Amino acid sequence: MPDLTDERSDRPRSVTELEFAFRRLLAEAPSSYFDGTASQALPPPSETDPPELRFAWRRLALFAETFREILLNGKVKRDVKATGGLRAIERATRQQGSIVFIDNPDTERPTTGSVFPYLPEITLGPRESFAYVHDTPVGQTDGDESQSRYLSAYAGLVKSDAQILTVHLRPDPYAGARLFVYGEIGQEREVVLFYGGGWGESVLVMFSDAPQVYPVGPSQVVALTTELAGRTFFSEDPNDPVLIGPEAVREHRESFALVELIPDRAHTLYFLRPDGTLIDVNVNAPPLPTRPDAEPEVADPAFDDTGWTEIEDLAATNASSGWYRAVVATDEPMDAVLRFAAVTDETVVWLNGERIGNGAETFDVRLIAGRNVLCVLTGGTGETGLRGPVTLTPSGGCFEVDIVRWRFRSRTATEGVPAGAGTVVVPVVP
Repeated sequence: MPDLTDERSDRPRSVTELEFAFRRLLAEAPSSYFDGTASQALPPPSETDPPELRFAWRRLALFAETFREILLNGKVKRDVKATGGLRAIERATRQQGSIVFIDNPDTERPTTGSVFPYLPEITLGPRESFAYVHDTPVGQTDGDESQSRYLSAYAGLVKSDAQILTVHLRPDPYAGARLFVYGEIGQEREVVLFYGGGWGESVLVMFSDAPQVYPVGPSQVVALTTELAGRTFFSEDPNDPVLIGPEAVREHRESFALVELIPDRAHTLYFLRPDGTLIDVNVNAPPLPTRPDAEPEVADPAFDDTGWTEIEDLAATNASSGWYRAVVATDEPMDAVLRFAAVTDETVVWLNGERIGNGAETFDVRLIAGRNVLCVLTGGTGETGLRGPVTLTPSGGCFEVDIVRWRFRSRTATEGVPAGAGTVVVPVVP
């Protein structure tokens, strides 16, 4: 069984190998492996990995989160009958459905076989894998058996011959479920959903360049290309539209999104509303700044922040996301360790106008004699702001000093948001 959490192991470096290794992990790992967040089983790729590997990771992580109850509670069955050189392992539950993990272990040749009684014929390329989900009610939470029994008669998935990204109940007032599947352009696959006490209803889906929405009774099947599946983003509020197409999303609301895009290029993004309406938005991403090293003016030590809100104690303040500035005075130059109580990947830190990093809780810094200006930007609007304490520990010292008397200002929608490598941040309105 591959150990994707071991940094010393040979980590997958292609999409096929990543999918193969992770699905084997989902098939064979003990249930305790999936305690907490299921996607922790798959450490994210590094920033130096190609985009297609990062998108594959998002697809797999979302699948693992969606079917966490099966991974936690499913009994591993190794006696699934497979022909043609295929391997098959099933994780099966009594009420929450099952997943059959199928793969072709051959490194050179494709193979065609069957998996009884689920798939009469399936062809997989060298080291290709497939997760076949069947007889799964939608919407049960936290192993609540009473809720599971109710929802099992409400909406669910009978089977899908396409790879599944995720599935969830549609928000009120809409009935049924919404299933997201993906495949290659030109492929046609069958999906069967059930609703209420009726029999399953089948639909054939075709994958094309743009997302396709297929009604199945009160439910919907959303067909995406494999590439778009890795660039599909869901808001915490189920009434917000699903956003399809960007490289990353910084902010996601009903009528506004802040996204990362490849610069100097035309893009088509898609907003999928709860009622099934699909809106396409054409966006021309600007080029990268001519001075990619340019820093925002608020990070300049000479910037005038006298009109900002004063904060004496970060730990006792519920400030939102935005800009924070503080002054640290020293009699002489010194090396020190700057430490934050809590940060996110989107937290960016400047000292005396120089960006010293982002997403870390500690930084080794050099303080100058006199006035030192610390500037911190936390993530998207409406997100959690800076949390204290923030401290400095002099090099070689056995004590730390709290940094107090901060000044704060919220940021505008597009101001100062750090984009990923090679992307630009763009506001989008559907």
